[in-house]
Amino acid sequence: MSAPVSDYDRVLGQVRTWPPQMRINLAQDLLRSLQDEFHPAAPRGVPAEEVRGIAAREGPAPDDETIRSWIERHRLEKHG
Repeated sequence: MSAPVSDYDRVLGQVRTWPPQMRINLAQDLLRSLQDEFHPAAPRGVPAEEVRGIAAREGPAPDDETIRSWIERHRLEKHG
């Protein structure tokens, strides 16, 4: 602990006089401030270069009517 114990006790004593919601907010802010230290930001997902073309289809893209029929078919399967 880098802060002297007396500072810690003084701060804790002061915080205990705060309303409960304010203490909860402080606790959440303190935990958020530590998140980067314990869980450094890692790259999320897959890089775009690796997924390019994953949804590509052979031939032209479907027209609006085809998509509407797919949606209707899905709804009928789902809801009978």
